[in-house]
Order: sequence, then C-alpha cells, then structure tokens
Amino acid sequence: MYSLYLPDIGDGLAAGIRSYSLPKIQIDCGSLQCPQKALRKGLLDIQPDWFFLSHFHLDHYNGIFQWKSVQHSPPLSIKHVYFPRLPMFEKNDKFLRCLYAMNNYLLGNYSGSVEADFLVKINRINSQNFKYRALSAGDVISSGHTDISILWPPRTIVEADILKVIYNAITDFECALEENEDLRRIYDLIGEGGIIWPYINEENEERQTRYEKNNKELFKIFRLDYPKRLSKSISKANKSLRHAANHLSLSFYLDKILLFFGDLECYEINKVIQYLVENHLTYFWIIMPPHHGTHWHYSLENIQCYYCASSVGRKLISMVSPKLKKICRSSMATFINGDILVSL
Repeated sequence: MYSLYLPDIGDGLAAGIRSYSLPKIQIDCGSLQCPQKALRKGLLDIQPDWFFLSHFHLDHYNGIFQWKSVQHSPPLSIKHVYFPRLPMFEKNDKFLRCLYAMNNYLLGNYSGSVEADFLVKINRINSQNFKYRALSAGDVISSGHTDISILWPPRTIVEADILKVIYNAITDFECALEENEDLRRIYDLIGEGGIIWPYINEENEERQTRYEKNNKELFKIFRLDYPKRLSKSISKANKSLRHAANHLSLSFYLDKILLFFGDLECYEINKVIQYLVENHLTYFWIIMPPHHGTHWHYSLENIQCYYCASSVGRKLISMVSPKLKKICRSSMATFINGDILVSL
C-alpha cells in the first residue's frame, strides 16, 4: 500500500509518501506565501526518514528556516537527505557561485549555498546525524523491494539549448554585479571561501554529517538585511538564475507508482519522456506534473496515469495546463481540492 500526501500550502511543495516497503519520504518544504505552513504540514506532520530537495529555489526549502517560529516542535529523525547534483559543464563553478551569491543577497543571513545552508539547518533541527548525497540521472535509491530511479539531471550537460539559458543567467548576474556593491562583496567572499567546491565534487557516495550541534554558522559570510526593494538588474538576474535552475531540477520515479517531474522545462520534459517510452514505463498511478502543473510539452501525451496531483496556490492556479486532463483520469490541485491524500 502507498499513500501520497499533498498539503495545501500555497505555491510551493511539501509532499509526503508512505508505504509498507519504504521509509517515510518528504519532497521539499517550501512555499511562496506560507513557509510556516510548509513546515507544519510538511516536516512536522510527515516526520520523514528521507528528505528529497528537488531544486535550488527558496520556495521549495524556505520552510525549514521557520523552525524557531513553531513552538513545541517534535524532534526530527531524518536519516537520509538527497538533492540534485550540479551537472558538469564548462562554467558550472561560475554558475554556482552566481547562484550562491544571489541566494545570500536575498536570504541575508546565510551563505546562499543550498547544500551548506540546508544541511546545517537540518542538522540543527534533527535529533541524530544523517547521511546525504547529490543525485544524477541513472542513480537508484533502494529500500527493501522498492527503488527510486533518478531521471534528471544528467551528470554532464552538452545540450546547447540548456547551456544558452545558463550562460544568459550568468551574463544577467554580471550586469547586476556592476551596479550593486553588496552583491559584489558577497560574490567575492564566496570565491575566497571556496564553499562551492564541496557541491561540485565528483563523489557519488553518501556522506555522513559531521557538524556539531552547537556549531556556529560555518558558512555564514556576513549579515545583510533583506533588501526591501530589488533593482531592475537584480530582479532580472534573479529571474534568469531561477529559470536556469529549473533545467537542473530533480526528476524521478518510484516503481510504477509515482512519477515526479520537479520544475523541469520543455526540453528536459521531452528527454525524460523519451527515456520512459524507450524503457516501456508509460503508465503510473500518480504523476506530479512539471512545475506544479504549469509546464506542458506535447511528449507528455505518451504517458498515462490515474491521478495527476499539483501543489499550487493562488499565483499559479490560473496557469495550470488544462492539457493535463489528457493523460489522467483524475486531475487535482491543492488550491481547489485542499489537502490531497491518495492511497493505493
């Protein structure tokens, strides 16, 4: 028996999966409108054993930074943490440095490194040490008789279309860098601190956390108040970096029960579908569609499912594709249906 829990938390995601053959799993913990709700209905309700972070957007992990705002929180017992590996390409260290600097500028109090900030925070709110691993296409996470197979991102990116989006994001960031001294300072300090290297290393094994509970924020660069208003150049760079990060989102399938697309764009959707069709994986009980159901590619018509479940709030509900009804018997969205619970 399997169950998928998709709580109504606005535009974001904090999904839970339970079964007899798997530990409790959570996918993301964040929301544009309600990060505290993502924490309460996500980590605190699900109490996961495994945590999957789909990609590098704050609205998919900002709930964990709300821990102090929730009184009498039960201790967590997360044992494994997984997140997408940054693929190898010519400027991957440059791109990651830009992404970290922008995240630090927006977050204010953290390094901007998704891996560092996320792992340090999980360590502080967890009751035990845990193992963590970056994932690429072809990796398999096994437990008992059930496998989770990773479909995206690839270990190396050579596709010109994806590289163009990434390089354009770097260019937009460099334009913002020329106009903002705080962003320049953060960018320089990240380069000097070398915090990007642990993320882009070639290791493919699980690593054990070794942070002390009373450790200071090792990855903090300096305190910067959250900017009240963003300049046009900062806004453009942030939008470009977010768009590029979509191309590197985690996608996987759990047997023939669940197919998860993350926030993939059209090119990646097509590549994932091609792989599934070639391997005769065209029917799933539940699909969590690309980017909360707002991204569509005609190749999706090659697969079918019983349930299509989208975690979406007031901002994105109008953009959910009506074409999803072509590939499922029942299409649901949290904005309309509230908390979704599907049991098989």
